[in-house]
Amino acid sequence: MKKIFIILCLVFLNVIVFGKVVTVLNEVNKPLKLVINKDRLYVIEKETIYLYSFKDYRFIKKFGRIGEGPKEFNSITSVIPYKGKLLINSLGKISFYKRNGDYINGKKIDSSIAKRGLNLYPLKNGFVGNGTIVKDKNLYETINIYNSDFKKIKELNKMLGKSNSKIRMLSKSFLYQTYKNKIFISSNSGLCINVLNENGKKLYKINYPNYKNKIFDKKNILEKLKKKNKFKYEILKTRLEFPKYYPEILNFFIADEKLYIATWKWKKNKIEFFIFTIKGKFLKHTYLPLFFEDGIFPHPYPALTINNNHLYQLVENRDTERWELHKNLIK
Repeated sequence: MKKIFIILCLVFLNVIVFGKVVTVLNEVNKPLKLVINKDRLYVIEKETIYLYSFKDYRFIKKFGRIGEGPKEFNSITSVIPYKGKLLINSLGKISFYKRNGDYINGKKIDSSIAKRGLNLYPLKNGFVGNGTIVKDKNLYETINIYNSDFKKIKELNKMLGKSNSKIRMLSKSFLYQTYKNKIFISSNSGLCINVLNENGKKLYKINYPNYKNKIFDKKNILEKLKKKNKFKYEILKTRLEFPKYYPEILNFFIADEKLYIATWKWKKNKIEFFIFTIKGKFLKHTYLPLFFEDGIFPHPYPALTINNNHLYQLVENRDTERWELHKNLIK
């Protein structure tokens, strides 16, 4: 009886902590990102995209492979549904595909521009992308508006990046995307997203005042690193630079006319979320189940998304070595 009770508890915990397993994606090997668009589900690996029916999770096709050709990629950075098609960012190139995975066209980006404008999001007359500039021997991360020919026409914001030989753990970084010709960018400080129009003019901000960051647990991180890879620990321990606090924002998602901000705070296997309307009205504060690797980071962190008031995440089943799609209702 006791043994049965333990088994039932484990099953219950699997449902509550990791969510409902809705399907197993047998074709996937090492997913990096997950995108849902209407009746399609896309799983992105380094140079390949797997297309599934979102209605019944039936595998339809895969497209893309490593290379320099029109239908080839060198490290996909993002796949963005846009005007009934897909905008695919990869190193040195931007490509457009139909939603069914058929190739439309693409354009190589000059290497000097690519270094300053990868991960482009569509805007009314161009794109928004990240970049870097060097000033006074310091490297700055920037967010820029580019025209349709990928020429930078406006710098929206900048933040100090690497300035010495130290490896900065969880240094602040801009998070950004576009939605209905508006630009959403994480602020330099606070739990705050700034909203700009297509010309880069600030419209309003979405924030949660007086948010208190989680204190960074340096000792715990070092112990886990040492346990996981002692050799790497000995090499890195003197080069790592730790923050006093975790950044306020882990990531943010726009779905169902809502803004979901995930923070670096967690309870067991649940991450903290703040949910707002797209216009900035605060709706709720909650914790959502996510699977963690070593109890530190969601795994795989990028391969999750939100759709129709549910959070979806890809989790590897260590027993079967297959990737499962987990689904959680956002309460």
